[in-house]
Amino acid sequence: MLITKDIKFEYTPQVKFGFPDIQCAVGDSLVITGESGSGKTTLLHLLGGLIKPKSGKVILNETEVNVLEGSSLDKFRGKHISIIFQKMHFISSISVLENILLAQWLGTENKNKDHAMQILEKLQIADQKDKNIKQLSQGQQQRVAIARALINQPSLILADEPTSSLDNKNAEIVEKLLRESAQSMNAALVIVTHDMRMKQNAKNTIELL
Repeated sequence: MLITKDIKFEYTPQVKFGFPDIQCAVGDSLVITGESGSGKTTLLHLLGGLIKPKSGKVILNETEVNVLEGSSLDKFRGKHISIIFQKMHFISSISVLENILLAQWLGTENKNKDHAMQILEKLQIADQKDKNIKQLSQGQQQRVAIARALINQPSLILADEPTSSLDNKNAEIVEKLLRESAQSMNAALVIVTHDMRMKQNAKNTIELL
């Protein structure tokens, strides 16, 4: 389970945020919405341990993420947390499949090609597996980023605008896969978005003001 308590963060004395408490059980999903500048991405980075709160706690499966440091934080995050960023960071010199298998190896020191192909097939991009990332459309790259995030079966899936570059059909596919994956992996899923398509289908939502 993901739990936050009294999270506050400050970039400068003039730019600071206080966030509502969160509880997201395994298998559940939470959609966080808000206008630009409301702190959606900042909150996602706090949940993922990429930045530390000025005060408060981020707890994942009884581990207080915000007190972990250095290699302990890297190891915990690699094993338990996957993040789908707005800006996708791929290695452009290798194929789609190789990018996913590399993420799997970095997280688990194992490679399972069959598992990677199953995820690509669910996202309807298995036919792109041997292509260079640069050959894919932005929407296809978005789906590869999602496949990469799911490959290690994390405890927490964080998605930053995962459907922003997708049409209605593919947005529905991605949303369904994220929710089903969270349920099947007993992971908590947190999506930050301004995409009203995601909010309309969500049972649990928080709007940042």
